[in-house]
Amino acid sequence: MDIVEKLSRAVSIPTVSHTDRSRNDYPRYEEFLSFLPQAFPRLFETAEVRRIAEYSLLLRVRGKDDTKKPVLFLAHYDVVPAGDEENWKHTPFGGEIAEEAVWGRGTIDNKGTLAAVLQAAEEALETGWKPERTIYFASGHDEEIGGAQGAKNIVADLSARGVQLEAVYDEGMTIVTPELFPMMDRNIAFIGTSEKGHVDIEIIAEGDSGHASMPPGSTAAGIIAKAVAAIERNPFPSRIIGPVEELFRKIAPYNSGFTRLVLNNPRLWGPVLKPILQKSVTSNALIRTTQAVTMLRGSEKENVLPHRATAAVNCRILPGETIEDVIAHIERTTSGIGVRVRTVPELEGNNPLPVSSTDTETYRALDEAVRSAYPDTVVVPTIVLVTTDSRHFSTISENIYRFVPVILDKDLLGSIHSSNERLPIESLTKACRVYRRLLEKL
Repeated sequence: MDIVEKLSRAVSIPTVSHTDRSRNDYPRYEEFLSFLPQAFPRLFETAEVRRIAEYSLLLRVRGKDDTKKPVLFLAHYDVVPAGDEENWKHTPFGGEIAEEAVWGRGTIDNKGTLAAVLQAAEEALETGWKPERTIYFASGHDEEIGGAQGAKNIVADLSARGVQLEAVYDEGMTIVTPELFPMMDRNIAFIGTSEKGHVDIEIIAEGDSGHASMPPGSTAAGIIAKAVAAIERNPFPSRIIGPVEELFRKIAPYNSGFTRLVLNNPRLWGPVLKPILQKSVTSNALIRTTQAVTMLRGSEKENVLPHRATAAVNCRILPGETIEDVIAHIERTTSGIGVRVRTVPELEGNNPLPVSSTDTETYRALDEAVRSAYPDTVVVPTIVLVTTDSRHFSTISENIYRFVPVILDKDLLGSIHSSNERLPIESLTKACRVYRRLLEKL
């Protein structure tokens, strides 16, 4: 079974995560976990295998030098629902191989990474490889709903045994084409050295209920509308933080003239650079805490005034700010409008992750491994805009690098958590090469 068939088989097992865990089809999780030893027999024969929280997995390949701290490769196997299958060109859980790609939910996020990492270890072990330092391979079963059972308990297990990790390699950013990053004329590999925090805020307004034919001067829904308008008029201030500053300095040599001067001194030239970055939703998110109004609730009937109306605001927090800062900002913004502000009690937020250093053996090893497979690609650090399972590991590792070694254009990037998710076979095989090289470097 080659790596393409392995990923195809992996995708055909629908390990879907639901916020309501009672809806999860755990027998399919078991099926997936039974499939892995069949696909990667040498690795599972060699490694110490532990089940964590029933459905998450932790493998350890012991190294030759116990004085060196281990590293851990992390890739979750749960996936989001497929949505409307009519919008898919190929069946979302068919694992079809077509048009030089493997199609299906999870091919990019994140079974493709898991398959590539395990394949790299499998091939290395077949050639007699034994790492200098101990290597862990971990796979959570609930990353898509926060990792509270999987990743969190993997960390608890390692902590209980006194394990401190030299580095964690997890999903995050990818290699993107100039179409997605026009400041470069070549592909660029973004390695996430930090991760934004997040919190969901609820804005609440209350008013008199009754028949809509006799409305008061201001309704609960109207008050919420005013609060939403105020929030969108008042974004968080922009800031160029360490990883983003380093990103610009890294790409400066590939530009010329005034652009090169600005990129070499991004904080000095911030007044020039920030307005340019704010024109793109992607680059704008790199320089500020974002706040997006995502849900509005009011009356359940067109002719009934709501007693209570709410708005949900999803906030992604830039390092240097906290959940408390977000609450204070939104409270100031909506002051005098007549609303209450609180965090959504059912959803656990988290503060931003510390910035990991690029001046480490483990970062340089990843940099070199990427360039060995993609020699014309520029490797740069950046900040990850979404949350990953790696946030749970900050207590046992200072160095967390979030990167998937595949090339994504606009179309492929748009397929993640949407229809027609697929991973080109060339990207899959090159990802195996990157991880194989990284294992050898470690």
